[in-house]
Formats: sequence, C-alpha cells, structure tokens
Amino acid sequence: MPLTANRRRIRRGLLWAPCLFVAVASLFIPETVGIASHLISNRTSVLDKYRIRTPITWVIGLSGENSLWALTAPGMGRIGFRRYWRDDVPVSEMGFYPVFHPEEQFDKNVPLDNVTILAKHSFAFGNESLNCWDLIHHNKFVGSRPTDPSIADIRCSSDSEHFYAYFVGWRGDSEAFYKTLQRIAILK
Repeated sequence: MPLTANRRRIRRGLLWAPCLFVAVASLFIPETVGIASHLISNRTSVLDKYRIRTPITWVIGLSGENSLWALTAPGMGRIGFRRYWRDDVPVSEMGFYPVFHPEEQFDKNVPLDNVTILAKHSFAFGNESLNCWDLIHHNKFVGSRPTDPSIADIRCSSDSEHFYAYFVGWRGDSEAFYKTLQRIAILK
C-alpha cells in the first residue's frame, strides 16, 4: 500500500517530535531535574517527629535521619537567556533540622545580634509557633549580607528551639519555603 503525501508529511513531522520535546524541556532543566530527583528519593521526609514534603521542582540534596535540604534554580524558560548568559542564575536552598537538646547549645537557633530584621512571620506549629525572620547580617569586617535585595536570608525556629529551618536564595522562591513550613506535620 503506497504512502500518500499527507502520511509522509505526518511521519516526517513525527521524527521531529522528540527533538521538539527535548528543546522545550531544556528550557526548564532545573525544574526537570527536581522532578526526576523525586522519582529517586521520596518527596516526603520524616525527621524525628516532623514530616516534611518538599516542592516538586526542588532537588532533594540530602535527606538523612537528622537533616534535610533541598535546592532549586529557575530554568531559562522562566528567567530568560540573558541571565543565563551572564551567569546570573539565582539558586535557592532550604534546610530543616530537628534540634534534640536545645538546652545544651551556647546560643539560640537564630541569633538576632548584629542583624536587621526585614520581616517576621509566625506559623502554628503543633502546640507552639514557628517564627521566621527575614534578616540582613552585619559584620564589621566584611559588611552586610545579603547586599542584593532580590536575595533573601530567612531563619526560623520553634518556640521551644526544638526545630530549625532556613532559606537562602531568590526572594521569589521564599513563598515555596513558607508553604513547605506551613505543611509540616508533627507526628505523635
């Protein structure tokens, strides 16, 4: 049965479909890697009595018994070719740690000396609160950090100091961090 001209065109077009798919997916490489990392490791982690579910596009960097951190970066499709060309890609990281014996620490989980507090957020966290501070650190030897207003440095601690979380990175990703904090389940 001979192929018609339309069938030949369709077959030729289908040969290009994988190339087109890869071209579109390459615009979102970091997000794609994040999704793939959740296929390898579970998106939900349990640290002591805390169950944490990381966002789907964040890469799980380390998930041990006592710590979890994840990172992300926007793909070229989200921030444009120019920022990638200038190597100006904002990478964000968040981490979570249960603190087993806070009374044995010399300092609080989030020391507020020599900092400027830009904002404070509090969330219900079981029977207590989880307090988060958006900070600018001041060091007399190296100056303030972060210096770029699009970068956030957020530190969080529970009232009892038994849980600590942090976020460092692109301010646009801080919303995903706050949503992750609000979804933390405390197991009995």
